[in-house]
Amino acid sequence: MANNDLSKLKSKYNNFEMKPKKDTPLKKKGDKKISASKRKFLSKLDEGLFSEFTSTDWIMYFQKKYEEANNRGYVIVGKKAWSTEHSIYKSLMKDFTPKDIKLLIDFIFDSNQDIKPKLQAGSYLFSAKWIQGVYQSALLWQTGDYKTKAEINKEKYQSSI
Repeated sequence: MANNDLSKLKSKYNNFEMKPKKDTPLKKKGDKKISASKRKFLSKLDEGLFSEFTSTDWIMYFQKKYEEANNRGYVIVGKKAWSTEHSIYKSLMKDFTPKDIKLLIDFIFDSNQDIKPKLQAGSYLFSAKWIQGVYQSALLWQTGDYKTKAEINKEKYQSSI
């Protein structure tokens, strides 16, 4: 009788079919699965909700802009590096508006800035040592008044002739 019960149980599970999981629109990007935090970030980004960004969202925005500019990812390795990144963005969030933080990141990757090559750009550009100069340059870029060192030198040279 135990054999008969076992065969009934086997036939029951042999006929068992798993329903395929449905993907939500943002769950996959190509063949890569997207984490819940990345989905939340993409949703906020699509809706332009920069005022709701967390430090993690700002890190992801920086990574996105870096990848668009350089065709390679901005890699953060180790807990200490992640902690440093979060510290930088938390500090920015205390001192700057979301609009200004976006401007800073966009300036680094969308302008012709010559502060650092785009491949060497990192969030460190928003740390205490760099932030004042980067912010001033970003504001000039926003109004169309930013000039690279080469442009400034060219103007000086032409005015001295």
